[in-house]
Formats: sequence, C-alpha cells, structure tokens
Amino acid sequence: NRILIKDKKVCRTIGKTKVELGKNSYQSKTALVPDRTGVKTSINYIPQPEKDVFEFKVPFEQSKSSYQKEDIQPFIDALNASHFIIDNLTIISYTSLEGSDKSNMELQQKRAESIVNAMKAMQTKEIQYNIELNDGYDLFVQDVKNTAYRDLANKSKEEAKSALSNSKTRRDLESMLRNHRYTLIRMNVT
Repeated sequence: NRILIKDKKVCRTIGKTKVELGKNSYQSKTALVPDRTGVKTSINYIPQPEKDVFEFKVPFEQSKSSYQKEDIQPFIDALNASHFIIDNLTIISYTSLEGSDKSNMELQQKRAESIVNAMKAMQTKEIQYNIELNDGYDLFVQDVKNTAYRDLANKSKEEAKSALSNSKTRRDLESMLRNHRYTLIRMNVT
C-alpha cells in the first residue's frame, strides 16, 4: 500500500491492485437442456399462439397521402412485440377540417390504402381490413374550446369550415389542426 502525503497531511491511501490479463479464450456451443429436476407435473405444456390487439396513430403531413413500409416500421418497432402475424386491420383515417369534403375523403382513402399496402409488404399472409373515414369535426370542436376561437365550437361544420377559409384563422389554429391529420390503426394479431 502507498500513502500520498502533501504538506505534512495524508491525502490519500492507495491500495495495491493486481490486474492479470490472460491470453485464454473459450468458445463452446450452447444448447437448451430440459429441467428434469424442477416441479413435477402431469400437464404437458404445449406453446400456443396468443391473440392481441395493437393500436397506434400514424400522423400525416398536410396533403400527404402515401406511406411506405419503411415509414411504418418505426411504429411497429415501438410496439415492443415479438414476431406477430396481422389477422386483420381496422384503419380510421382522419383529416383536419379545412379543405373540401370531397378532397378530404379522397385524401383519407389514399392514406388508409397506403397504410394497408405498407402493412401487406410486412407479411406474406393476406390481411383482412376495414377502412373508416372521419372528417375530424368532433376533434376540432373538442380542441377549439380551449383556444381564443372557442366560439367556433358552437358553429355547424359548414360554418367552422368557412371560418377556416380565412388564412389568419387557419394559421392561428394550425398547431391544433396538425393533430387532426392522422390514421388510427387497430391490428388484431397472432
């Protein structure tokens, strides 16, 4: 052991250490060995696939309507699920309130179909799916109540759309409207 002394004071005690570097290496194949000493039971366990439901949102940029497999993969990875097979999908596609009803419905349909195609690219089994379209009016009413434009919550859908045709109003509410552009995906998986 060593003692470090500075200005007639013990500053530190240094203990002896020994580090030994070996040149040995070990490589061996491992295998699973059944536990024959554990709990004895007459039940013969047979692993069975489990059914589950995963649900997540895929946000869309304004006017964007296409997603590829690579765009969906981060959402799938975030589920932290081991390998699964998609039995069926329910896709609820939302748009923000601005824009015409016809163009919004076309946009919702394209978004939903691009999600389905991206999911199909992830597996070989055919996927059964259901697509629902939602104009986002209920989301708009709920969210606008907490803004300076709360009077729009009491207006009809057409009146609210008319108010959003004003560029200043639309710009002021864009941070809220951005949250209404998404697709909700509900997957029944095995």
